[in-house]
Amino acid sequence: MAAPLRLALFAALLALAFGAAAALGSLRGPERPVAEAGHADPADGAAAHDRQGGPSGGGTSQHGDDAEPHGAATAGGTPRAAAPRSAAPAALPGLAAEQDGFALELETPRPAAGAAQAVAFRITDRQGRAVRDFELAHEKRMHVIVVSRDLRTFEHLHPTRDATGRWSTVVDLSRPGTYRLYADFTVGGRQRTLGGDLHVAGAFAPRRLPGPAAVVRDDRGLEVRLVRDGERASFAVLRDGRVVNDDLEPYLGAKGHLVTLRASDLAYLHTHPDGDALAFEVEAPSPGTYRHHVQFQLAGKVHTAVFTEEAPR
Repeated sequence: MAAPLRLALFAALLALAFGAAAALGSLRGPERPVAEAGHADPADGAAAHDRQGGPSGGGTSQHGDDAEPHGAATAGGTPRAAAPRSAAPAALPGLAAEQDGFALELETPRPAAGAAQAVAFRITDRQGRAVRDFELAHEKRMHVIVVSRDLRTFEHLHPTRDATGRWSTVVDLSRPGTYRLYADFTVGGRQRTLGGDLHVAGAFAPRRLPGPAAVVRDDRGLEVRLVRDGERASFAVLRDGRVVNDDLEPYLGAKGHLVTLRASDLAYLHTHPDGDALAFEVEAPSPGTYRHHVQFQLAGKVHTAVFTEEAPR
């Protein structure tokens, strides 16, 4: 067969093959990329998101979403929708500035250094209005705890409120540095603790915490002993070598109060005594270093004893 004739027949066969392929493709329709196994195709729905309120230290806002946004790329570059995120466990008290629609709004987040500095704040609702319906809890409608970030200073205060819903108190901010303010209050029968930071300008050198000890001197010179029995922490108060627990007077309607702070992030635990004993159930939420601040009243004066304790792994 002559060469020109062979070339003409080959061209005709190619044209026939391409035409058949095009016809087949039109019958099947356009291809869609296959979604990654176990995930929905991005065209099939939007990602679901949960907002979890809740965390210190110093505290601490604890709002956030872990799920990837709709259409996030996988490692291979294929877009996919994020799976709905299960509810995260609630943050420990004091780590968040917002919880359950309540927010701590510090009016003075950068006070000057000084032994008697005025600090003011409001607790607001979802609409940004000042909350007013606080309930009495341990004889007060608001308890304020202020600690330095190195946990070497501690104050338990009871601010006053004006007609606008603004709370104010005087705080000892003698040492420059960052302080954590906790607003501890009850609304609707539920106690909440919100936290925010106070930044005091000046040269700051953090001090090391003392090591764990079972016996310490309180801020007025009394000896206080810690006895652990599992999660129960009991405190014996001694004056001149004699236990004077029977002489302790009610403080804020109880035998005493215990504020425990986790050193790593200043998570806040406020516990109250077991009946008429200066003893508390304290369960560390995680291993690490904790500072216990036990407060009690004797002869009309409030005492504070502070212990460092290590929660084992």
